[in-house]
Amino acid sequence: MLKQLKSNRPVDNNFAGHDVDSCLTEEDIIRYLFHEIADEERFQIENHFTECDLCYDLIAGARKFNSEKELRSDLEQTRREIQKKFLRSIPARRGSKLAYYAAAALVLIAFSGFGYWMSHDPNRQLADEYLKPYSNTIPLSRSQSQQTLLEEAMAEYESENFALAKGKLNEFIDQNPDNLTAHLYCGISALMSNDDLESVAHLQMASYSQDTRIADAAEWYLALANLKLDNINEAKTILVRVVNKNGYFTDSARSLLERIKNE
Repeated sequence: MLKQLKSNRPVDNNFAGHDVDSCLTEEDIIRYLFHEIADEERFQIENHFTECDLCYDLIAGARKFNSEKELRSDLEQTRREIQKKFLRSIPARRGSKLAYYAAAALVLIAFSGFGYWMSHDPNRQLADEYLKPYSNTIPLSRSQSQQTLLEEAMAEYESENFALAKGKLNEFIDQNPDNLTAHLYCGISALMSNDDLESVAHLQMASYSQDTRIADAAEWYLALANLKLDNINEAKTILVRVVNKNGYFTDSARSLLERIKNE
C-alpha cells in the first residue's frame, strides 16, 4: 500500500515548502504507470496527485517515458550527475541536509522539467526586484596572462557574464570544495542565471563561513532563492535572521518581509 511504500524515505524530507512524506515516491509513480496495482492503491495515488500540484507535474513528466526501463535509466543518469555536480563538493560533516536537498531537487527536475517551480511567477518577480549582484571581495590581477581560475571566474562575474562565471567557479570548486567564498559567488551567479536550485546548494554552503560578510550575504541570497522557489516560510525565516543581525542587508530584508506579508 501507499503508506507502506513510504517507510524507506529519509527522515528530513521537507523540500521547497512541501512535506515530501505526504507525496508520491518514485516507486509509487513507476508502479502506477507501468504495473498492475490494486484499485484501492490506484485510488489513493490518483486522489493524492489531483490535489498536489507537485506530484501532478511529476506524473505528467514521467508519462513522457515509454517504459519503466527508460524512466529508471533517465533517473540513474540524473543521480550520477547529482553525484558529479553537487554531492562530491559538500563535506559530509555539515552538508548531509544540503546534499539531500540538492539530490531531491535534481531528481524532481528529471520528472517535471521545472514546470512546477517556474509557474510561481509572482514570487519570482518579487525576488528579482531585490536581486542585485554582490560586490566582488576577491582581489583580481588585471593582467589576463597572470589570472588564476578563480580570478578568471570573478572577472566574468564583474562583467556580469554570470553563466560563464558560474561555469568557471564550479570548475574551481571541484578543486577547492571548502572555499566558501567561491560557493557564495557561484550561488549568486547561479541565481542571476535563473539556476535557482543550484544556487541553494552553493549558498547553503557559503552560509557556514566564519567570515560574517560572506555568511550574511549567503543568507540574503538564500532567502531570495527560496522565494523564487516559492518556499515562502523558509524565505521568511531566513529574512528574519538577516533583519536581526542589523547588518548590510537588514533594510532590504525588512522591506522584502513587508512586501511578502502584503502580497
